[in-house]
Amino acid sequence: MTNHQTLSNPGLNQHIVDSTDIPNSIFDYWMRRLTGAQFKVLHVLFRHTLCSEPYGQDGIFAIPITRQEIAELAGVGVNAVSRALKVLVDELQIAEVYDAAGNSLRTANVRRGAASPGRGLVYLANLNTVDPRHSDER
Repeated sequence: MTNHQTLSNPGLNQHIVDSTDIPNSIFDYWMRRLTGAQFKVLHVLFRHTLCSEPYGQDGIFAIPITRQEIAELAGVGVNAVSRALKVLVDELQIAEVYDAAGNSLRTANVRRGAASPGRGLVYLANLNTVDPRHSDER
């Protein structure tokens, strides 16, 4: 079924309130390649990226979130979140991290001291690279 086909249930043709649009590539490509924790964390980041109030410059939409908050939303431990973020941010580059001022924190060394106690960093799903068709390496 394509996005353009009409469903037999007319209620499904309407916008679903309180929902998050997740790109099909997350299901078609990434779901079978990510661990359970990585997949859950990525979904939390999508919801956080797409459903937060405006933040920062250059169209970045998100507010700071702690790893503990991500863990609670994803239903995994904080250590699992840390490992998942390392893969999603550093290895796969399908997520990004910013400090409270909107500065990109591209490496783990730069991120280490950036979060102050009780305040998180801005973790975002990288909407430009989630589709593997946009990369030669994936």
